Amino acid sequence: MIVRLLGTAASGGFPQWNCTCAGCRLSRRQPERAKPRTQSSIAISADNEHWFLINASPDFRAQIDSTRELQPRPNAVRSSPIEGVLLTSADIQNVLGLLQLREGSPLRIFATPEIHRSANAGLNTEAVLKNYCGTEWLPVPDTPSPLMLASGERSGLLFSAMSIPSTPPRYTGEPPTPAGPGHLLGYLIVDESTRGRLLVAPQLPTITGRILGEFLTSDVLLVDGMFWSGDELALRTIKRVGASQLGYLSVSGRGGTLESLSQSDASRKVYVHMNDTNPILIEDSPERAVVVNAGVEVGFDGMKIEL
Repeated sequence: MIVRLLGTAASGGFPQWNCTCAGCRLSRRQPERAKPRTQSSIAISADNEHWFLINASPDFRAQIDSTRELQPRPNAVRSSPIEGVLLTSADIQNVLGLLQLREGSPLRIFATPEIHRSANAGLNTEAVLKNYCGTEWLPVPDTPSPLMLASGERSGLLFSAMSIPSTPPRYTGEPPTPAGPGHLLGYLIVDESTRGRLLVAPQLPTITGRILGEFLTSDVLLVDGMFWSGDELALRTIKRVGASQLGYLSVSGRGGTLESLSQSDASRKVYVHMNDTNPILIEDSPERAVVVNAGVEVGFDGMKIEL
């Protein structure tokens, strides 16, 4: 299996267009010390020819331009190696890129009924796309099942979805409700040939038993690195809310993701989906050193992983 990290920042990218926090200032002045990053998206393939996206970032156009494997093939006037999109949620940063895929063939979108409903009720995704390429919304399995190509052939990958308790996106306008199933997913991807196991969990409000089990058994982990600390935004006078109130675990501290990742023997453990305020984005920061010394990598746009 081949994995390409297309974008590794959270909503807004890095540096964020309207932010002058320490990391964003440094990224503009000295990008070698704080690499710019586009908004989170991942591409996976078993054969380097047929690709699936995990989330469709608003920065998708730039990500295609910088990723040769995802560009159109020269043997046709119009073509794309992208076979479909697996959504982890209906958040804006995950679905806006779908609209940029409207010039192609009918768009195959893998999602739960809850994610499908949110994307359509709040953003009219299906109503817009039916006037262009059209859409095919496909279910996601609970147990490893073949991830099929549009042709009906096997892609060489198995996939299964893990529900993580969460709420609908804010744009739906739904009244606040307790976190429930179906709105947020992690994915297990298994290569049928090598049996390599990839866990993709780009947003983690909590670590469920199944997610923790995959921490212990998967070969590669791509895990949410949104905030370094729970009070990160408040310390920078951006918002008086904590990471948990926004639906994220912090990297550091008791119960943070770094503590759980330290229990894993995975060959690669990589943070993705990092907010612009997170100091681990700065190459020489003390926080970055803590993460690296714990055996965890900080993902960057263009990173390639094979398993």
